[in-house]
Parts: sequence; C-alpha cells; structure tokens
Amino acid sequence: MVTTVKDAHVGVGVPDVRPLGVGGRFRCALLKFAVADARESLKKRFWPHQVAVGVSGGPDLLVHAVRETMGNAPPNWVTIKIDAKNMFNTLHRGEILEEVDAHPLTRQFTAVMRAEFLPKSPIFLAGAGDNVLADFKSEEGGQQGNPLISMAACAVIHPHVVEADEALCQSGGFARFQADDGYLVGRVDLALEAFHTLKAGLKTKGCELAPHKCIVYGPGMTAAELDDAKAAASWDCDDGVLPLRRSGIEVSGTPVGESRYVHDWLEAKVEKCRAKAAAICGCLQSNNRHALLTTLRLSTQCYLDHWLRTCFPTDVKWAAREFDKIITDAYECATVAGITKDEAKKTARAARWPF
Repeated sequence: MVTTVKDAHVGVGVPDVRPLGVGGRFRCALLKFAVADARESLKKRFWPHQVAVGVSGGPDLLVHAVRETMGNAPPNWVTIKIDAKNMFNTLHRGEILEEVDAHPLTRQFTAVMRAEFLPKSPIFLAGAGDNVLADFKSEEGGQQGNPLISMAACAVIHPHVVEADEALCQSGGFARFQADDGYLVGRVDLALEAFHTLKAGLKTKGCELAPHKCIVYGPGMTAAELDDAKAAASWDCDDGVLPLRRSGIEVSGTPVGESRYVHDWLEAKVEKCRAKAAAICGCLQSNNRHALLTTLRLSTQCYLDHWLRTCFPTDVKWAAREFDKIITDAYECATVAGITKDEAKKTARAARWPF
C-alpha cells in the first residue's frame, strides 16, 4: 500500500517509500510515542516560534497567520519562504546533542539520542545498480523518518529562529517555522536582513538553504522595488536569489494569495489525485480490493481535510467535490470488479468528506 501511494510508476525502478518505510516501523513507533508523551513540554519549548512539534493544529495556525498578516500589510511588507536543504540528514550530531541536553524540557531525550547516534549510518547510493551500499558511512545528521530527529532539529535551529523573530518584531512582523520550512514576515528590509542572519546561523550547524526554493512573496511590491531593497541590504544578494512572487505562495501545504493562484494550485492537486487514484486502481484492484479502497482514502483525505480547514470555502468547495467524485468513481470500479455494495459502503463511510 505504501509503495503504491508513493510511486505512481508501478513496475519502474525501486519505489520511494520514504519516510514511511525507513528505520524499522516498530522502532519508529516507539520513538513517536515517546515524543508524543512529551508533547506539552515540547510545546512550551518551541511555541510560538515553531509549530511542528507539540502544537495541535500547528500547520493550520501558520497558514492563517501568514494569510491574515499579508492581507492587511503595507505594500513594503513581504513573506520570505525558507526551505532548508536536507536538514535532518546534514545537521551536526554534536550540535544536536548539545541543544537537546541544554534545555530542561528536552533533556529527557539526551540518553536515547546518544544511543541513536552511537552507530554510524549506512549510505545508500541511488542509481548504482546492485552496489547500492557505499563503502563508507555517515557520522552526521539523523535518519529520515525518525521522530526524534524532527524534534532534535527543531531544538538546533530554535535559537536562530528566535533571533530572526526578534529582528522582525521591530516592524510588527514575525518568524515562524514548521520543521525545515520557515516564513519570515515583515518589512522588506528587515526580512532580508533576517534571512541573511538566519542563513549564516544555520550554516554553522551544518544546514544549508535550498536557494531555488527560497522565494519572496510580496503582493504589493514590484520587482524593481525588491531589487532596490536587495541593493540596499548589508549583504551581497546574488542575482536570481529570492525571486519575487506576487500572485501567491504555498504555506504549509496550503495556497495563499490571489483567487486565481489558489484555484490553479488546487487544480494541479486534483489532477495529481486523479492520476494517483488511477495508478492505485490499476495496481490493487485485482489483488486486494479492500486495500484499494483504504489506500485511496488514506492517501487523499489528510490533504483535503487540511485544505478544508485552511482555505476559504469559496476557494476549496469545487476541489472537494472533485475529490469526492474521484473516490466515488474508484468505489464504483471496485464494486464492478467484485466487491459487494455493502462492502463498498462500509469502507466508504470512513471517507465521507465534511462539506
């Protein structure tokens, strides 16, 4: 089921099952429970600057904060979207242990983090044929899909996020992160300086930013005005870095901006869901029809539920109907293939969309 969801090209190459299929599911489940048990402590540690750990509905809060602020901001305000490149695998292990042990609210994880980092991590080489295992091992970063690494990464970058937030507060702005995705909101000059300081700080911890994924969202700003702000900055901003987007921006998996941008963004997701449903039906229909129905629901409902909570009803209602039609057609396909009507309805009850 995981393989089908993650790779629509059935039978071509090795399916990508990260992060669900990495590190042993029983081990990951135990670590996830440990992090969940410390939820309140972690919320006190990271809130309000970070919403990925310990904060119920954190991504939703982040979307509303950015959208409402930018919707009422002066023309010289921007949101700089930050994407940390492969952060979980590149942070220095020494920095991780130091930051986790430095605060009483995360110190309870120090012993297990040391145990996690004791063995060196094997390196697998993509496209290497049968020789996928490298003859060297990694002594930096953590394993993808490990809940402890997500928490520990938040601890490592937290001082730098707080520093950026304090700088942006001068104009009433803020800095917020969800794991390796960050948003700097405020006056353009302050936002550019905060970006430069944050980038330099994260680099000392082993984390580089992905330049092609870092953008400036400024609905009231022209490209010339942004270029002037870059030229006036205290650091040398290379050409092509931080391009301007005026129509919209993706915030925590939700489109924020003009109605046309939101519609086009959701339309692309609907088409992706349609293609995924076709791939799942083609792979599982004749093998396990119950798995087909369950996989369709689990691979789409979490996204739609998020959009229903974070998008305006007028923007997302049509997309919800399209999602419903895709799932309904898949149920009909499975029923024709041999599942009884009662069996299909029983599985369908769990996938009924909250219109």
